[in-house]
Amino acid sequence: MYIQYQLVFCYINRFANRLANRLNAISIKVSPKHRMGLATSTYFIFTDLGIGIGPFILGSLVPVMGFHELYVTIAIVVFACLFLYYFLYGRKAVHGTVNVG
Repeated sequence: MYIQYQLVFCYINRFANRLANRLNAISIKVSPKHRMGLATSTYFIFTDLGIGIGPFILGSLVPVMGFHELYVTIAIVVFACLFLYYFLYGRKAVHGTVNVG
């Protein structure tokens, strides 16, 4: 059972690393050329803030909601973000109409 959890964690970690790289590339691609450095630094600032503050906020919600409700809420937020990604960027990328710099 322990090995199964390790395998699941490895796949989640691999997906998260791939996603982070792609989101960084998107943030640079949609920014003007003279703002690439600003786009990169802004992306990493908010990534670091999310990594630092996210567990603190979610951890404080556990006594109120419980783990099950918290995971369900996080899953809903993740799916909502996937839809936002598609409608704000993904649909334009498929049709080749993304505004670049």
